[in-house]
Amino acid sequence: MTKTDTRVTVKVDEKTKEAATKIYEELGLTMSSAIKLFLAETVQTKSIPFQPKIKDQETINAINDAYTGNTVKIGNINDFDKWLENV
Repeated sequence: MTKTDTRVTVKVDEKTKEAATKIYEELGLTMSSAIKLFLAETVQTKSIPFQPKIKDQETINAINDAYTGNTVKIGNINDFDKWLENV
């Protein structure tokens, strides 16, 4: 801790702490870094930020497809209807 750091103490039940710790670890965060991130975002946005969420594999694949251009191009609503019938 540096001279400008201050300590924040939070009381929470053990089950919640364990569940949150597991999620933060999956996101690559510690409990301390997650709380710091939450506080920094609160200050920046002057609001309570929503939490990052762990995406399922289907969502991750869809995002990757969009970034790489692996998408379906549809010219009009009729073509979309036809495409939709086949998925």
